[in-house]
Amino acid sequence: MFCYVFFLWSFFVTSSFALPSCPSLCECDKKDSSWNVYCRKAVINDTVYAEVLNQLPLTLRSLHIQPPTNRGGSNKLRWNDNINRFAQLRVLRLINCQIPAMSRSIRLPSLEVLDLRSNNIEHATMSNFGGMPKLRVLDLSSNHLNILPTGVFTYLRQLRSLSLSNNTISDLSTNLLRGLNSLRVLRLDRNPIPIEQINDLFTDISQLDELYLNHCNLSSISLLALDRIPQLRQLGIGGNDLKHVPSKEMRSLSQLSVLDLSYNSIQEIPACALCNTNVSKLDLSNNLLGIAKGSQFNEDAFRNIPLRHLDLSFNHLDEFDSKWLGWAQEELTSIALSGNLMKRE
Repeated sequence: MFCYVFFLWSFFVTSSFALPSCPSLCECDKKDSSWNVYCRKAVINDTVYAEVLNQLPLTLRSLHIQPPTNRGGSNKLRWNDNINRFAQLRVLRLINCQIPAMSRSIRLPSLEVLDLRSNNIEHATMSNFGGMPKLRVLDLSSNHLNILPTGVFTYLRQLRSLSLSNNTISDLSTNLLRGLNSLRVLRLDRNPIPIEQINDLFTDISQLDELYLNHCNLSSISLLALDRIPQLRQLGIGGNDLKHVPSKEMRSLSQLSVLDLSYNSIQEIPACALCNTNVSKLDLSNNLLGIAKGSQFNEDAFRNIPLRHLDLSFNHLDEFDSKWLGWAQEELTSIALSGNLMKRE
């Protein structure tokens, strides 16, 4: 009897204090006791996910789970609160795992990056984010979010980058981003959000550096209150239905250095198109510059900007003369012209 009890005790001790090991379906970068773990070789379900969590050390630093891109099948997981064991976890990426919802009991005090792209999350509440006070990057893109309640991000005072791209958000609650004084990057691509509601956001995030409104069904940005975010350095408004370079709207953005106007319906570049800005990289690819009759570029189109990189790919151009670049000729270091109709003579 004593031997049997001793055997059980030994088994319990051995199981409880078993050394961490790298799960067979993952790759582990072991740096002393802090591990970075990548599980991207095979499809993972709830059972396998639970086993993975049980095998990893409490000092886990980074965990990345994503289905393999070169094989069929997809991950299917539910949130597992056993992840809370990893108090030192800084980066958590659960990408394309069909996760239906986040837990309201998340306690990850060291977490800085939470990447939940391409899941099935429909709702987010304040309680989902109360246990991650150091979070700096949150990616909820390509989920099924529709409405976000007021105060949902209240606890994320150190948040610097927020992506809500490619959801079905059509209505933004009042004061959605209030208190996020550290936020620098906001991605709202592919959401049918009214411009008035986007403007309301700017009141609380005047310090914004980057804004992305690509593929948001915008035919004009004349009502977009860009003057409320004067520090903006990068702006993405590609994939809309803009027919003109929004010159007037850009004039309040003296620090703007990167502008994406690709996939619009722009046919010409007027004089002083981006005056008063600091644009050095301009993407005009996939527009209609070759459709317009006469000169597509005013000789003063790029006056007073330090333009160095220009993309004119796929614009139906059947000819191109470097003189069209006018003031940009001396500063320009790269120009993309692929996908046009130009012929060699």
